[in-house]
Amino acid sequence: MKLKACINGPRRLAVELGLATRIGLEDTLILPDGTPAAGNAELVAAASALVNERHG
Repeated sequence: MKLKACINGPRRLAVELGLATRIGLEDTLILPDGTPAAGNAELVAAASALVNERHG
């Protein structure tokens, strides 16, 4: 899905570089795995998991 790559790709890069990033339904409706997010809490949880995966 192009939208997934478009939105989540830069977010992953920001996390890998240790830069600040943000997340919310105003940014995307799609989780990194390509499934639709049920709400902001699900997006925040996915972003948090990505940060923890990269930076422990």
